[in-house]
Amino acid sequence: MKISCFLLLVGIVYLTYSCVLVSAQGKAPLSLSLDSTGDWCNLQANLDKNYNGTGEEYKFTSNNRTVPLSHAIQRYNTIYSQSVVLVVYLTSVYRPPLLLEYNNTIYDVTVQYINCIISIPSLTQINGESREVSIILDQPVNNETLQILVDSVLYKTIDIQLDQHGAINRFQVYFPYDRYSHSLRVKRVAPENNIRVLVSYIHPDISQYSCQRGFQMIYNDYGEVTTACNFTGNKLYRAEMLNGLLIVEYQVTLTNANFIVLGNLQLGSLFSLDSKMGAKDPSTTYFYPMPKIQSNQLNIQVDSNNRSFIMIYGSYLDAVTLNETIIQEKQSTFSLDCTYHNETSLEKGYKEFINCTIPSSIKNSGDATVVLKPLYYPNQPITLSPYSISFAKIYRPIMSMSLLFIFILLLTI
Repeated sequence: MKISCFLLLVGIVYLTYSCVLVSAQGKAPLSLSLDSTGDWCNLQANLDKNYNGTGEEYKFTSNNRTVPLSHAIQRYNTIYSQSVVLVVYLTSVYRPPLLLEYNNTIYDVTVQYINCIISIPSLTQINGESREVSIILDQPVNNETLQILVDSVLYKTIDIQLDQHGAINRFQVYFPYDRYSHSLRVKRVAPENNIRVLVSYIHPDISQYSCQRGFQMIYNDYGEVTTACNFTGNKLYRAEMLNGLLIVEYQVTLTNANFIVLGNLQLGSLFSLDSKMGAKDPSTTYFYPMPKIQSNQLNIQVDSNNRSFIMIYGSYLDAVTLNETIIQEKQSTFSLDCTYHNETSLEKGYKEFINCTIPSSIKNSGDATVVLKPLYYPNQPITLSPYSISFAKIYRPIMSMSLLFIFILLLTI
């Protein structure tokens, strides 16, 4: 619709400013439809994927331009696709027509036969909680009966009461903490219609975690780096991605989750359960792995140039502050030149090791102690102690005189 305005003279006392809507020429710049993720009262329109604006050029109203409607731009960037979506949020007093003002032109973008539920805030409490529910129905009638079902079980029955704006009375629904997502269904008897949405928890609580790197065949014969993580906490659920990495295996309850993802989790990253469309549901726990070593005894080796070095095997050894690795011999302390390495194979999996060169100033490396400083737990150093006998030296057992005598006697028999 276009707006044409003119001045109407009423008597000789005052002027009235009046506007008349006329049909707009051409097609509306966008087409709205109901939310594709459920019967939420959110209308969506796909924009060009290269659109980089804020959406401020679009203005939406309902109820004959008396009720302004808010809207937002949502961008989804994944390794699979890229999209830009404009979302319009309806209110409980919504009545058509739905109008769009764009470039000084008004378009009627009304979506027909709207039956939906106004967005409900996500659940957060692990003891269960109530939410106030508002709905929009196409041509509601006073005293019309609705059935409210939670998780496919009849929760209660209500009769519609319309207020002076034609809005339907709100009602309370209690959601117990027995699953991550609850199905909320509003059943309209006459005309028969079902409105269904999922009400879910937000922000997983992770109290404990452990992760292990691996290398296995998932999608090809060459093998891929994987990370297996176990989480203990609350509000855990099956997600498509963990910290942006694709989840390929899962076992999940509300309080425990096992995920296997493709790739390495970034050290120091915030744990987040994500969707492939780019939506993130962050926790408050960061991935701070504690390095683990296979043995607390030094593995000292000597190369062909008679230089001594240490091989330290374990997991998450890249979470060691290498430039602060030290070796202690008696009362002296020396810095070590260390490098981190990893190797992958289907036979051995994901192997990590640290290689440290022992300074030539250390005379007896077999009696030395090496100290590693964890990156995220600097007050919990890891100490590697020497063997009781240094394997860097050649050791041959010597027969006692009595054993030698017996051996000679046997030869003479």
